[in-house]
Amino acid sequence: MSFSRVVRLADGAAEVAAIIARWNGRIRVVSHHDADGITSAALLFKALRDRKKDFDIVFLKQLESDVMDDVVEESIDHYIFLDLGSGQLSTIKNHIPNGKDVVVVDHHQPQQIKWRGLAHFNPYFYGVDGSIEISGAGMAYLVARCLSENVRNNVDLAVVGAFADVQTHNNELVGINKLLYQDAELFGVVKKEKGLNLFGRYFKPIHKALSQSMDPYIDGISGNESGAVQLLAELGIPIRDEEGNFRRLCDLTRKEERKLATALVIESAASGLPLEKITTLISDIYKIRDKYEVREFATFLNACGRIGKPMEGVKFCLGIRNDVEELYSNYRRMISSALSWISRNRKSFIVTDKATYILAGDNISDTIIGTVLSICMKSKISTDIGFSFANSCNGVKVSARAKKDDGSINLGLIIRKACEVVGGEGGGHRTAAGAKIPFGSEMKFIDAVETLI
Repeated sequence: MSFSRVVRLADGAAEVAAIIARWNGRIRVVSHHDADGITSAALLFKALRDRKKDFDIVFLKQLESDVMDDVVEESIDHYIFLDLGSGQLSTIKNHIPNGKDVVVVDHHQPQQIKWRGLAHFNPYFYGVDGSIEISGAGMAYLVARCLSENVRNNVDLAVVGAFADVQTHNNELVGINKLLYQDAELFGVVKKEKGLNLFGRYFKPIHKALSQSMDPYIDGISGNESGAVQLLAELGIPIRDEEGNFRRLCDLTRKEERKLATALVIESAASGLPLEKITTLISDIYKIRDKYEVREFATFLNACGRIGKPMEGVKFCLGIRNDVEELYSNYRRMISSALSWISRNRKSFIVTDKATYILAGDNISDTIIGTVLSICMKSKISTDIGFSFANSCNGVKVSARAKKDDGSINLGLIIRKACEVVGGEGGGHRTAAGAKIPFGSEMKFIDAVETLI
């Protein structure tokens, strides 16, 4: 990461912050409803509140023409778009009246459109790769930090946004994300340590964290709660504390965790699990605020967004509420139901030599179809590229994922060009993208994608 790029990016953030600081009147913040968008919104919430600005926040699943009709109001003087907008500038321009100020703070591949009143802050303008080097939350943090000194204590949210968007290489942050992590570590809001890489370290009973581990899949333990309990008993690791409460992974002593890790590695090797999967059992654990693991934190936020309660996620980010486990449980049930449907309906897959297409229709909610596709890419889809389709109230939601980022594919560009063929809207990153297309245009869209790939 060259020093000049960092300086130019910081200067760009300061310029955008100065524009927002001068604003009078009502501000509408429009953000994406996933974890990266929610952390972005939380950062701007704090900065605008400190500046005593009059603002509200609207969350969107996707920025589309018909949705913009509800976003734009005559009484709103200024608009800020977070974690979306760079690929939909033409949509924004066509809906927001002349004379209204617009700031777009996004990290997706940008359209090259300008107009008077637009301030567009995007990492690609500074030679920074928005798919791996900085997230939407990272971009929002840079602007919010210029607006309010107090935001520096929330730099951990930029780290959460990066992990939420899977912006890691070998479990390490790179580029601007690495610099933001170093700041978070310096301020004491993020801590890195080695440990067992099991989801639920800080909120699940240890036997449930073991039995619910699917990546990696541990033979005899995954999907087998009694098997997990038996393993812990054999290792002499109590599942309850002296007060009778279930122990979590974070409650184990270092000796107990090492003993469990050794046993899991041996079990996995004996069952024939590939070495690259075995090595993922033990990795760097990023602890947030001394009581959450960064991926757990991101998953909680995704759960809030996907079940239609993104503002609860903002409260969680700002420490106003801490009881989001119930929301996560509802989200998990939705994901489980969707994966069960996919397992029973493989005939809904179209598989070519280029990609796999899942046609879910009304069977999977459009709010979780992207998450479900990401999970399927790890085990249920053999091709390097996958697309999923789910009906929404105003069209078909399309999600796209690629397993590799070797420069040979650009899903954001492919999605955008395929949308031009069918009359849809979309965009994104090289390895993750999304769109909304008209009902009944799925096969035409697939034909376009096949040609573009």
